[in-house]
Amino acid sequence: MTEHFIKRTWLVFITFFITGLLPLFTFASLVPNCTLPGDPTDLTTGGPCRFQDLITLYQNVMGFLLSILIPIAILAIAFIGIQYLTALGNPSKLEKVHETAKDVLWGILIALAAYAIINTIFKVLTQKQVDFWFQYIF
Repeated sequence: MTEHFIKRTWLVFITFFITGLLPLFTFASLVPNCTLPGDPTDLTTGGPCRFQDLITLYQNVMGFLLSILIPIAILAIAFIGIQYLTALGNPSKLEKVHETAKDVLWGILIALAAYAIINTIFKVLTQKQVDFWFQYIF
């Protein structure tokens, strides 16, 4: 099999996997139920937006992103494992696998660090712990 065919197959698989996950998050209600000043639609009945609504929006968005991060990280690590097994000791392929693994781990680290930094800022501003780990996963 050519390398182009393998890449295309993985792209199709990942696309279908992510598309299959999207219905799980359709009713996530990321935006809080509040109206902004001058909103002509008058579709929401929750009253004017407050600072608490910003925190709710943050919790919903971060919960959604973290719940998607975990399956993507698992797929990326599995892909790295498959690449490692198919490298068959070829030094150039192994170097490429190590670079990919390093990039994936840095991406996971950056995502979790962003959560920790923003969570700390909100904790200082609101004096409350923003707690939503795995709320949307299980």
